[in-house]
Amino acid sequence: MKKRMKLLKSVLVYLLPMFLLCTVSCDPAPPNNESCFVGATMVEAINDDGIPDSVKTGIYTSSQIYNMSHPNYNSQGKIVVIPVAFDNFPQNNNITPTSITTDFFSTAKGSVKNYFLEASYYQFSITNMGVSDWVVMPNNNAAYTTTAGDWTTNSNMYETIFQNAAAGINWDLTDTDNDGFIEENELLIVVLLPAIPNGTTGLGGTRRRANWDNDIVFTANGNTYTLKCAISVADVKDNNWSNTSEPILTGIGTLVHEMSHGFFALPDRYTGGTCGTGGPGQFDLMSDNCRKIQMSAFDKIKIGWIRPHIMKNTTSHFSGLRRCIGFTPSEQDSANGTMVIWNENRSDEFWIVEFRLANHSIWGFDTGLPDNGLLISWCKAGSDLFYMVDARNSTKKASTNAGLGAGATFNTTNVPDASTGTIRFFSFDNGSLSQTGISNISPITNSVITAKF
Repeated sequence: MKKRMKLLKSVLVYLLPMFLLCTVSCDPAPPNNESCFVGATMVEAINDDGIPDSVKTGIYTSSQIYNMSHPNYNSQGKIVVIPVAFDNFPQNNNITPTSITTDFFSTAKGSVKNYFLEASYYQFSITNMGVSDWVVMPNNNAAYTTTAGDWTTNSNMYETIFQNAAAGINWDLTDTDNDGFIEENELLIVVLLPAIPNGTTGLGGTRRRANWDNDIVFTANGNTYTLKCAISVADVKDNNWSNTSEPILTGIGTLVHEMSHGFFALPDRYTGGTCGTGGPGQFDLMSDNCRKIQMSAFDKIKIGWIRPHIMKNTTSHFSGLRRCIGFTPSEQDSANGTMVIWNENRSDEFWIVEFRLANHSIWGFDTGLPDNGLLISWCKAGSDLFYMVDARNSTKKASTNAGLGAGATFNTTNVPDASTGTIRFFSFDNGSLSQTGISNISPITNSVITAKF
């Protein structure tokens, strides 16, 4: 018996330190004075069954953005591509139907196809419905300026372009229901233009029927079509105009930005026509098309590609009863890369927490990301705009933020006391302090970051 008691005592002496270690390191919500990296709850383990359906609807849906169930959603991503030149914007002979087909539709690194595949977690791709040879217009683009002062809304110009592009495009296949109308759920037309001379870049725009001065009606292959789909216009190269050998995809930011208008009706979020100046700053494709960056989690949610778990915020968070949550990069992980926080005190406001890590874009589409870490955005149900919370001034009303870049994400570099229990609270849109905040941020380790909320 004494031997057994001695053995038991030895076992307890051995196990007790391990038990104490686990209560500190393995608990999802350890004391506030340390990082909670070990034992954090991953996002996909959050149980949001108790969140009211009306709240989920406000978070997951949009009244304007085309989601996967919207009647205008082009589920197969069907496009035709037409390169167009004017007297003052001569064609680039290095851009051919063959090179366009490769740059758009191949599975090579950097293709347009791969951009949308990665952004959608392989739920959306583009389909080649035809690539034409260059259509050379007989005048300068200014000759097509409408009474509204915008040459890209000239219906007669587009009719000429589409009729002349007939050789490379079978328009019959684009009118899938054979009703004589080419509609948004059937096709997106991409018009490629040589970039503006002298190094000016970013020429682009997307136009829908409401923008054109008249209906676009054209005849091709013996049939007459009325256009109801969107037209996305983008330049075919960037940087130095004299570099005629430059490939098309150096300007992919503008191209996929305009195509995202066309496919999903995503809004512009920059201000004053300048890249990176909007509420999401330099972290969102629709706010900054001058960078090579992914779509935001906000748009992926509204389109329906992800449905992140929702954490309910309660008054108990002020007393320290908070949870440690782990994230993996949202560039690849649709389940653990993004979380939503909903505060029941203001049911029409919520925050999106997204972990962005530039080198985790398989195809290099987040290389323009100004900063790695937790990107936190304030959102309001019913709006398609959102605003980034500044890690350096988290209590500032987010809807007054604009143009944020490096230094604005939550990580151990930007937040000096990141690993401690100091809570950085966020504000509601009326300026009052919410009960939502972040602390105990861990270093990024093995592509994982954790924090307490």
